[in-house]
Amino acid sequence: MTSKGILALILLLLLALFTMPFSAAAQAAGPYLAFVNSSGQLVVASGDGGYRWIVSNPGEYLNASLGYAWSPNARQVFFAVDAGTEISLRVADIHSQSMAEIGRVAPPVSGGQWTPDSGSILLALGNRLVALPAAGGALVDLVAAPAPVSLRSAFDLGSERSHLPQARAIAPGGQFLFYGQGANNVVQPIGGAPVTLAGGDPTGQYNGLWAESAPLVAYTGMSGNSQLAVTNAATGVTLTLDSGRTAPINPLVWRPGTLQLIYRDATNYVRIADLSCLMSACADNPLQTGRELLPASATDVQTDGTWAYFVDAGTVQAVSLACADTATCPGSAVRLGDSVAPQSLMDVSATTLVYTAGGGYGGGEVRAVDLTCLGNPPSCAPRALAVNAVNGAVAPNGAYVVVEGSGTLNSLRIADGQLSYLSDSNGGLLNKARWSS
Repeated sequence: MTSKGILALILLLLLALFTMPFSAAAQAAGPYLAFVNSSGQLVVASGDGGYRWIVSNPGEYLNASLGYAWSPNARQVFFAVDAGTEISLRVADIHSQSMAEIGRVAPPVSGGQWTPDSGSILLALGNRLVALPAAGGALVDLVAAPAPVSLRSAFDLGSERSHLPQARAIAPGGQFLFYGQGANNVVQPIGGAPVTLAGGDPTGQYNGLWAESAPLVAYTGMSGNSQLAVTNAATGVTLTLDSGRTAPINPLVWRPGTLQLIYRDATNYVRIADLSCLMSACADNPLQTGRELLPASATDVQTDGTWAYFVDAGTVQAVSLACADTATCPGSAVRLGDSVAPQSLMDVSATTLVYTAGGGYGGGEVRAVDLTCLGNPPSCAPRALAVNAVNGAVAPNGAYVVVEGSGTLNSLRIADGQLSYLSDSNGGLLNKARWSS
């Protein structure tokens, strides 16, 4: 090939590189983290720092109730901005770096949750529960109730912890709704008749936990005493556990790939029960006979489906869920780490567990545990990642964790501890950071 031909080929390759669709470049840079910077702007960045987009405009502030929420396909972010007497509802596409206003509403409004197909956002407006198309257009009425309805907001800009299970307004299959009406919980097939359930706090943290593979929804309520209930949304059949007192009892998380519910009982012990009988007929009430899984002092309970992870007395521990079949869980915990900082966060994703040891914001040490250590026998030891910092949520692939300390918010690569700067911070930004699913 002549020198002119080689030069022409190089020019063509460079042209192809610079005209590559942005979406291809963005897809290669994930996972993505959405966060609010020190100026109050919504920002999206990749874990490795190679992608960064300031989504909202200077001087705009996110609505404290609706905030923002990732779409299930991880391509878009719904967010709401206060605009005088109205709330501006917007959708940002991270691959094209385009943003559009899809509607305006007057407060009060709650919700902001995506439908499972990433096509619409659910909102509660007065007596209406509506779907707002993500591409813009007219509101679609799903519920017209005789009393005001409410949804748990997809994002609370207060102290909500992103790693905990979130109440959902719509089942994973997209056919059933769970919402508040006055002081009551309501479950309803879309287009069908509502079933009013035990009263309580319909927008509470643990109200509206849906199983992955069946239309079973767990929630709490009050009918004299505090109650835990699970309803088959397709049939309306409900199983209830009465605490016998006013102290709350809560569902915590469904074991992935099963109909086993992990919940806290009236004595604070964490138990696990198989609710699969709700798909046909229950001869008894599994909630009343659930197997003891974790002690009453366990907090930050999470599961990957094989192990349950928790914090107890300043230590990070794990229990194999196989013990539930043989009723041998008490005393079987494996210790994963020590010196958990007060009020800090333990989070698990993929095969990575991250927690903060020591003094939290005042001088904590972020540590990681590679959960492949849970072999037979288990042999686990934490590894220090960063000092004078505190961790937030771990990315879905387990490769990054958001950390805050020394006046900055950063993404930390767990493999080698490399930090990617996100924003200046004086504390308080950590719980506003959300990884895409």
